[in-house]
Amino acid sequence: MTTKEKLLALLEDSKGTFFSGEEIARTLQVSRAAVWKAVNALREDGYTIEAATNKGYRLSPDSDILSPQGIRRFLKPEYRDLDLAVLPTAPSTNALVREKANQEVLWRGLRRGEICGLQWSDFDEESGTLKVCRTLHGQRKGEYTVGETKTNQGMRTIILPKSVASILRQRKMDAIGPWIFPNPVRPEDPVNPSSAYTHMKTLLHHAGLPSIRFHDLRHTFATHALTSGVDAKTLSGILGHTNASFTLDTYTHVTTDMQKTACGIVGGFMEDIFGKELKPWQESEKPETEQ
Repeated sequence: MTTKEKLLALLEDSKGTFFSGEEIARTLQVSRAAVWKAVNALREDGYTIEAATNKGYRLSPDSDILSPQGIRRFLKPEYRDLDLAVLPTAPSTNALVREKANQEVLWRGLRRGEICGLQWSDFDEESGTLKVCRTLHGQRKGEYTVGETKTNQGMRTIILPKSVASILRQRKMDAIGPWIFPNPVRPEDPVNPSSAYTHMKTLLHHAGLPSIRFHDLRHTFATHALTSGVDAKTLSGILGHTNASFTLDTYTHVTTDMQKTACGIVGGFMEDIFGKELKPWQESEKPETEQ
């Protein structure tokens, strides 16, 4: 966190309470000059930072500007690591949802064997990308084989959200083997796909959720991606399908619903112009005369 973010967190945690410049500098372990710069930066961002002689600084009790740090204070502990962003304006909620969906689909929808087969050499820390270039096949007695992806298009590079890339960077610092998801007993080996499936079942049971297949996560992701406005070509590349037509054929139930929605939109548009009776068209029609 920057000094500005740390100062904001301090003032938000004790909103309305004054802190002297010396106290802030000591708490944040920065200079008084750094505190002064951070205060001015927050004021430029629109925060009402009040200053009083012999008292110091405080965040005005009437300040109603939201910040990611402030929002996290009201979240349950298990949700405080979410990637949050506060926007000054939002012209279209739908556009924001589509943009978020496009970001999310760049790292989700992998097959179980592809996930278990990921190695640290596939992760580019600087660009935040991940190469999918192999798949892991679980065998009996904990053995496994490594093979190519299901299709040629299955070898792909996906862009990770900043939050996911950050988590991988942290995990990589403590990694002692080549696999991103190592076997907990033998870290030099990857986790067995069957074990990943069993672990998912356990999590679903504890959460009180229906029992589903691991592959259903991929289908659920693809369905939401399509309904959120992600085009078939982009989704096909993310999923590693041979072509976009295969993606559309696989999720035809989704595209049918999308067609119905589109028809409703177009129908409403035409009614707005011509009225429900479409009278301009009817009036222009003339009965054919015999020749």
